[in-house]
Amino acid sequence: MSQYLPKKIPEIIEEIENNEVILPAIQRDFVWTEEKVCDLFDSLLKDYPIGTFLFWRIKGSKLKEEKIVCNKFITVYDERNGRFQRGLPVDINSNSMY
Repeated sequence: MSQYLPKKIPEIIEEIENNEVILPAIQRDFVWTEEKVCDLFDSLLKDYPIGTFLFWRIKGSKLKEEKIVCNKFITVYDERNGRFQRGLPVDINSNSMY
């Protein structure tokens, strides 16, 4: 069953830093232009609605059992590597992750 849980961006950033929010390897490559990224930040700073994010909650044990590959969010983007770079692999724990 799905549910709507409002969260503030600082909360999500903290969860990303704590590896509670990770990216499955099925996540598509980075495709936004620099202009689109700037537009998003502009909307955030102006407190405009930006839509919703879809989060998939899964137990760490299921990730291990099904051998689902996940990565951390990219924290240091290197333009020389292009849009195909991925974050570091995640050490899966037994807690629920998003």
